[in-house]
Amino acid sequence: MKIRHRIVYDKTDINPAFIRFLKDHNANIQEDETDLVVAYIVEKEEEEWTKEFNRLLDKEDLSSIAESIYSKSEMKKAAWYTIRPTYRWEYPQPEDEYVETIYDTTHYCEECGCGLRQKQEFKVKKNPK
Repeated sequence: MKIRHRIVYDKTDINPAFIRFLKDHNANIQEDETDLVVAYIVEKEEEEWTKEFNRLLDKEDLSSIAESIYSKSEMKKAAWYTIRPTYRWEYPQPEDEYVETIYDTTHYCEECGCGLRQKQEFKVKKNPK
């Protein structure tokens, strides 16, 4: 099993030492036209790597989202599986009449927002990048 970390940071406000660490350890760095950068890095099994990674995260006031990556042989040996979507983009679009489309509004209170009962899956405009 490997642990992959996802880190999001502002490229205009990040220490070059952190960028160097990511590049030196073969991080997959994804940039676009915004100032936000997403980096994926696979954790090394070395104590020094972990200490340095955590020190840099603390210094930059960042956190990472860790994800377990299993090999095919580990998955074949597993007694149980959990299946979940990679992306959690299933939220209603804040436009049109999504409340009436997604929810049963029979017992809905417009003052407090309580009483909705979901009747359909949430939708998004396009697939996440």
